[in-house]
Amino acid sequence: MKNLFSMLEESINQTYQVNLQTFMQVPEVHPDYEAKHAEFLESYRKQYDGKEHDEEHHERAWREFWENTVGKQLHEDWEKSKKELLEQFRVIESSSNNSNREGQPKQVKNDERNKENEVFENNTSNPQPLLSVCQKQSKPSPLLKNRFPKTNSKHSSDECLERTFCETNIKQCKQLLSEINMEMTNTELKQQVLLFDMSKVMINDTKKRVHLILSSFSLLSELGRSLGSLAPAVVPIIKAILDKEVDSEEALNILAKKDNVEVFKKCIEKLMLLSEKAIGAYKNKLLKCVKDTIALLENVTTSMKTVRVVWSLDIPSIAKATACQDMTHILQFIRDILTSKGVHDPSRSMLNELFLAVSSEHFNLAIQSQPPASLDSSK
Repeated sequence: MKNLFSMLEESINQTYQVNLQTFMQVPEVHPDYEAKHAEFLESYRKQYDGKEHDEEHHERAWREFWENTVGKQLHEDWEKSKKELLEQFRVIESSSNNSNREGQPKQVKNDERNKENEVFENNTSNPQPLLSVCQKQSKPSPLLKNRFPKTNSKHSSDECLERTFCETNIKQCKQLLSEINMEMTNTELKQQVLLFDMSKVMINDTKKRVHLILSSFSLLSELGRSLGSLAPAVVPIIKAILDKEVDSEEALNILAKKDNVEVFKKCIEKLMLLSEKAIGAYKNKLLKCVKDTIALLENVTTSMKTVRVVWSLDIPSIAKATACQDMTHILQFIRDILTSKGVHDPSRSMLNELFLAVSSEHFNLAIQSQPPASLDSSK
């Protein structure tokens, strides 16, 4: 556990160093550069009553402003990340100690949950779940008799069986909530390790997608009853993604499948219709789920486009070709390569991501090129 903590802490420190070096040397690649620069110009004019100063004075004031705002924010984020990491490990260590103290009763509870999960997996892997469940529920239990009114109508009977089947899948959805909560903790820890690895140039999109997956899936699970007949289609998708690492390429590919996208779109339509007549907290929850699910699908579309472009680039080679060059040259080099790949009008965010990736590789090359410290045997 201590080794893992040290590794994660080192990753946080290295991320801070890379960000600080990159954004201090090349402010233009910072996502808030334009807003910060406009804020500086307004402050500069007010401070000097619109008087003109030489370019050197202006540049010196800008650098000071940039370091006091962005540099300070980077430092605060670094301190916050270290504090959050420490808190997460304290929670994990505390949970581990509690599990050890609980002993055998805890094991029995885990065995019961494993049996439930086994039943759940069998249900979701069944190629004809509706037929199977309807056959099992042909004789309603006393609980179902109380829940649904008696009727001789065949239509009502079919509706009863369909609702029973949906409730079964809703229960399966609720079982996923605990998995989602556990995945949140695991993902938050793992995100600390995601430095500027070249296989994850799209780190910002990935972080956003992880958040949207967890938020959307939690709400979809809670709203399983509202989804009705769509619940059986949603459950296997959620389960398949949670079985993978939610920030992995496999999870992204599952989300991007045409059939799965259609399922989520139908869920959005269903929840939108329900929200028109809903009120209060229930309405807010429906709209929140719709908003997060739409944002998730948009993120998936953008990420898939970015993945296709970025994975085709050789970042280390670009870094070597642009070593010791200024920002303008590096960005133009990146634009030329993107043009050769068919991307003629890259977005600012894509250029920023690629520039940061190349800058990170420059940082690694600089470290590797440093000669090892010699040992003076005379001391």
